[in-house]
Amino acid sequence: MTINHPLLRLAQQKARDARQNGDGAKWMEANEEMKRAAGMPWYRGNSNKRGGEHAMG
Repeated sequence: MTINHPLLRLAQQKARDARQNGDGAKWMEANEEMKRAAGMPWYRGNSNKRGGEHAMG
């Protein structure tokens, strides 16, 4: 697994800014960017918007 450190730092800054501004949508974008930067093998893009594969209901 390879971590893209410059991209991770940018995403972390975006998440900090979003949290300070109370912008949940921007924080979620930053969270997805952090996952990509960290090279998470289970990253599936926007699966959380559909409720993911383990959604109840």
